[in-house]
Amino acid sequence: MNAVRNAVVSTPRARSIVAGAAGAVVVWIGAGTGVWQLTPVVGLALGLGLGGREGFGAAAVSSFAGWAIPLAIRALSLSIGPTAAVVGGILGLGAHNGTVVIVATPILGALLGLAGAWIGTAARGMALAVYPGLRPASPVPTPLVPTPPAPRQPSPSRSTSSALPSDSPRRPGPPAPAQRTYPARRSGPSKKRKK
Repeated sequence: MNAVRNAVVSTPRARSIVAGAAGAVVVWIGAGTGVWQLTPVVGLALGLGLGGREGFGAAAVSSFAGWAIPLAIRALSLSIGPTAAVVGGILGLGAHNGTVVIVATPILGALLGLAGAWIGTAARGMALAVYPGLRPASPVPTPLVPTPPAPRQPSPSRSTSSALPSDSPRRPGPPAPAQRTYPARRSGPSKKRKK
């Protein structure tokens, strides 16, 4: 069973999904209890743990879901439209624009999560630059000796409809640089001329 679990979570996409789902639960609990400060902390943890696109994606989705789910649950049990209309009036959006407030709430949560992920990804990059031993092992073994470049293949011959005349000589690449010639050096002690 552990081998199957490790195989499923070993791919980057699966790690992002599992970490994002766990982050969404933590953000949901935080937003439901009024501790909105957990959202950037979860984003920071996802940025440190996953880094890069995976960290940003997991932070954005988990933060958006973590704020949207409690809002949807409250909308099912309570009337949030009048409250959103009052908040919209206070913000200067007009008393009839409660929908804008409702839509902007999960987007604000996603932005908070992205801010935390940004800081976490930057800290992860700095830590990996200072301590390269922290970098996870590559799944593909890297050769110790660099492989030589592949030999150049001759280019296929051009058709007769090319811009060059057919009797001109063809060169396989750019012209070779002119060779410098130096005079031969004499070996042995140099003799000074007497005047």
